[in-house]
Amino acid sequence: MNNMKPVLKTLLAICLLVPFLNPPYGFYQVLRIGITSGFAYLIYKPNNHKYSRLFIGSYIVGCILFQPFEKIIFEKDVWLIIDSAFALILILDLILNLKKKK
Repeated sequence: MNNMKPVLKTLLAICLLVPFLNPPYGFYQVLRIGITSGFAYLIYKPNNHKYSRLFIGSYIVGCILFQPFEKIIFEKDVWLIIDSAFALILILDLILNLKKKK
């Protein structure tokens, strides 16, 4: 099951970068559910490295921002910045985990 985390992080990062391509509105609904579920899993099954608490904190913030129940409204430009920031966080976490395994 540990082999699923790198795949999940990569998939979440890619999904967070898709809004730069202007998808239809229905994609954003699915994105909210998927990102919240993915971040919740990463909070539930954290990695053990030096910065894991920092990443858990950022995933909690991500769960709050992307939760599908009560939408938090920002302009599209702000959401693109938020999406790219969380994609960067996921990629950074992925890189740190790969370095730790070596």
